[in-house]
Amino acid sequence: MFLKRKQQSSTHIIGPATIIWNPESTAYDPNSSKDFRRLFIRLHPSAFLETFEELCRLVRKQNPRPFVEDLRHEVGSIEITGSDSTEALLGVLKPYVSKTESKETQASKFEKLAGCRDAASLPLGSLLAFSIMDPRLRYPPQKMSPTKVDIDAIGDFHKDPCTIPFKLFDRDARFKASNVPTQKSLNRRKGEGAPGARLEPTARDPPIPIILLASRHPKDPQAPGTWTLMLPWKCVLPVWYSLMHYPLSSGGNPRFGGLNELRQLAFERGLPWFPGDFPGTGAGNAWEATQRLYRLKKWERMPKGKRAHYDTLDLGAGRKGEVGTGWNCDYEFLLVLNKKKNEPQHQQGDEDETTGEDRTAQTSDPQEGHKGKKLKPEAKSPLESLVYLPKATFNVHVSPTSEPPPATSVVTVQIKLLGRGTASTCARIYRLPEDAAITKDAAPPVPTTQQAETTPATNLLPTTSSLSFSWADGSDTKSQQQQQLPPNLREQWLALKPTNNTYTNNKKATKKTQNPKVDFEARKRMLARELLAPETITAASNNNEHPLCPGAEDLIGFVTTGSYNLRDGQATAVGVLSAVCARDELLRA
Repeated sequence: MFLKRKQQSSTHIIGPATIIWNPESTAYDPNSSKDFRRLFIRLHPSAFLETFEELCRLVRKQNPRPFVEDLRHEVGSIEITGSDSTEALLGVLKPYVSKTESKETQASKFEKLAGCRDAASLPLGSLLAFSIMDPRLRYPPQKMSPTKVDIDAIGDFHKDPCTIPFKLFDRDARFKASNVPTQKSLNRRKGEGAPGARLEPTARDPPIPIILLASRHPKDPQAPGTWTLMLPWKCVLPVWYSLMHYPLSSGGNPRFGGLNELRQLAFERGLPWFPGDFPGTGAGNAWEATQRLYRLKKWERMPKGKRAHYDTLDLGAGRKGEVGTGWNCDYEFLLVLNKKKNEPQHQQGDEDETTGEDRTAQTSDPQEGHKGKKLKPEAKSPLESLVYLPKATFNVHVSPTSEPPPATSVVTVQIKLLGRGTASTCARIYRLPEDAAITKDAAPPVPTTQQAETTPATNLLPTTSSLSFSWADGSDTKSQQQQQLPPNLREQWLALKPTNNTYTNNKKATKKTQNPKVDFEARKRMLARELLAPETITAASNNNEHPLCPGAEDLIGFVTTGSYNLRDGQATAVGVLSAVCARDELLRA
């Protein structure tokens, strides 16, 4: 789920979060006048400050006033994913059993999962809460013996819901669990016993309350599930140390992963990673601003002969220079383009006439030459104007009868490349241009590939200086771009799409050309039409050639994460699109 807050007349997304409610106690307490419930809000550290400030603001308006507490240094968590995640947890987490207390019901359920290898096989929202003993008492952990899957235990997982409050919510229980014995004292106790003997819990070894939450992929049923282990802060290191040394039945030990590995796992599963793939949120905007400085410094440190020169980048058809800033996901440029598309045509015409009359005066004064044409919006921080839309919210605006989304809204999508190559961060995402009508007075066709631009036909295109000024100015109109680009650019890109049965399609095409009912004169006219028609790139063309890049007016988003996906065996990416442009393309399709 997503945490949201109201901001003036709109709703602002804070970020994804997990909410865990403490079960209500069925025991009657005569001293309690009102029933109060507690909950945990687990979220990314980058979104904590915004969430905590919003909760404190809302708490002041409530009566009776709720209590908000910061537990960042009292409750920690470990995420375990993979096909052997359940086995590793069963080998390390041993339920706490004392002489006076019996084994907890939730602990018995956990031990019945011995044959369940993946957390995704459990029902949605499965949660376990019980107490474990210090894993250092059973160090080094021993390999679990293979057992069969208990299907009845998995089916009856939600049959007996927990009606006892979780001990992890109790401050006293967390404080006692934090007072675990030191490693030096445990070594002394091991030295007093027989060699290889296991230590038994004593009064000096407090129980450690934990919460185990099972989650799965929202779409792919074949993706492995994830266990989220929540426990007291000072007990994270002992449990993690034992997990890293557990001998798996498949061989080896569990591998450690940090934030970068979590991002890689989310990318391979086709899921957006917070905060890098969530622009429009406070944490996502801060991440983008930090990465811009990092990419700029990295670009400046590279030698001039090896770094990319974005100002002179050849986009084909005489166009020079990357659209926007090369090392940025230039959402500011995208917002300006969308704003110009939504402006009435008569306003644009009046502005063009005014600029045409005063062109001589503007060129004489360079400071006044770009008045009324600013790339940056009027806001001090353009990223703050972005509005992130979740998938459920975006689907509401897809219907033709529904209202369009906000002009500054963005949405996250997954991209799969059909051909070779990979998309890296900050790569531009274009839509297929609309078909342009071919008339008799149309300009001569431009080359259809970037490799063909070395032919003498390039002298028919506008000069580079005028094009570079229009790119930086952002005032290119759709008609100008259609004159520069080939009219069949959309068909050229669609021809690269692989078909399911190429042999059948080629056979049908051969039958059409060999129609015996067509006379000889008609065949000659058809052959002449094919020879004189402009060349169109097909999927069988040279791999070094590709159709031209669409114009700036077809820019709809940027790639935030992209690489070769080893899980799918092809190049994939996660991108951010303008919600308005994405809606228009879905309606046009």
